[in-house]
Amino acid sequence: EKYIAAEQIKFMEENARKGLAQTDGLVDFFKKTLDKTAIPNVKMISYKDFDRSIYEKDIVSLSWHIPYFDLMTNGLVGGDFIVVMAATKTGKRSLIKLAAQSAFDQNETVMFCSQEQAVLRMAQQFDMQKMGKVHSKLRHGVDEETKLALQELQKRVRTKESNIYITPQVKSVAQLHEYISACEVRPTKVFIDGLNL
Repeated sequence: EKYIAAEQIKFMEENARKGLAQTDGLVDFFKKTLDKTAIPNVKMISYKDFDRSIYEKDIVSLSWHIPYFDLMTNGLVGGDFIVVMAATKTGKRSLIKLAAQSAFDQNETVMFCSQEQAVLRMAQQFDMQKMGKVHSKLRHGVDEETKLALQELQKRVRTKESNIYITPQVKSVAQLHEYISACEVRPTKVFIDGLNL
């Protein structure tokens, strides 16, 4: 609702700047806004006609790809929603970055959304995590050794079939749905660094 209200205000202000009436183009505006905010193809189920054979064939088992996590949690099943909660500066982001990187290493395509970090900063953190280095080192440029290591990493990453899509800050579930739908290969896991979403 806040998103739609903000978009409507922008539309009205733009019309005012152009010297148009506030209602000019309003129908098109609402159609575009509806396309952006409504989740398409909502599938309803009739409970009495529901085909229970789906239980046998529609389970997708996924691995954490992190030692002991599959053992502790009995793995993941498609549709699981997991929240990691802990005090500030205890490694929550590092944990989900590790899980995303591990899934990528095992040829899964994943999506990573940070509510706090810029896209470039997240890509740098993934690179440095992969090389076992602290990402803050990149703030002052790179030495020759790190530059060569990054070039080798880039070669390896480009040959993989899997991918990590790193999104800009996501403001709504509908926007997250848009990002997922826009991916060439549908992610098997979505990691969100930010409980507010």
